[in-house]
Amino acid sequence: MIRLPRTPEVPNLEPHHIENITKTVFYSNPTDTDPDVIFVFGSPARNWDFVVEAAKKFPKAYILTTGDRGLEENSVRFQGIVIQDYLIEKGIDPKRILVECSSTNTLENVLNGLKILRQNAIRPKHVLFCSKHHHSGRCFRTLKKYLPDVQISNWWQESSYDGKKITKDRWHTHLQGKQRVYGEYLRIQHYTKKGDISA
Repeated sequence: MIRLPRTPEVPNLEPHHIENITKTVFYSNPTDTDPDVIFVFGSPARNWDFVVEAAKKFPKAYILTTGDRGLEENSVRFQGIVIQDYLIEKGIDPKRILVECSSTNTLENVLNGLKILRQNAIRPKHVLFCSKHHHSGRCFRTLKKYLPDVQISNWWQESSYDGKKITKDRWHTHLQGKQRVYGEYLRIQHYTKKGDISA
C-alpha cells in the first residue's frame, strides 16, 4: 500500500495553483435542513465540541462515529468510542449514536460506516458529515462515491498545527498549512485515479 506523506515537500505555488488546490481540498456546504445522519470522520483530534454543536442543532439525526486507533497506534481506545463517550458526556442521547471502530482510513470510515447504517436499516437521504475543514474535500468525494444519490452537507472545524490555524483563506501563508493542504490535494488526486473516490 502506498503511504502518501502528510507533510510533503511543497513546490512553488502560483495564485492559480492556490485557487485550484483550495477548491479541491476544502468542501463547504452548510445546511439548515435536518439531515438523517451525522457522519463523524474519526481523527486524532482532541476537541469534538463542533460535533456536539451539530448534534444539538439537528436533534432528530442519528450520529455515526467512526475510527479505529488511526495514527495513534499506541492508543488503547478507538476513535469511534472516544467520540461517542464525549458526545454522551456533553448530554447527547446515547440512543442516537451508532459506533464504527474498525476503520483505519477515510475510505474504511465510509465503507464500514455504511455497513453499520444498513445493519440498522437506516437509509439516509441527507447526510451531514463532520471533519477537519482541510480534510473535507476528500471526505465529500468518498461519501459521494458510495452515496451518489444522497444529499451531502458538512459541518467542519479549522485545525491548528504548531499554533498555526489552517483555514480556507490563509492556509497558503505558512508552512504547516501548505504542507497539510498540499498533502490532501495529492491524496485526492491519487485516490481519484484509483477509483476509490468520486472525481
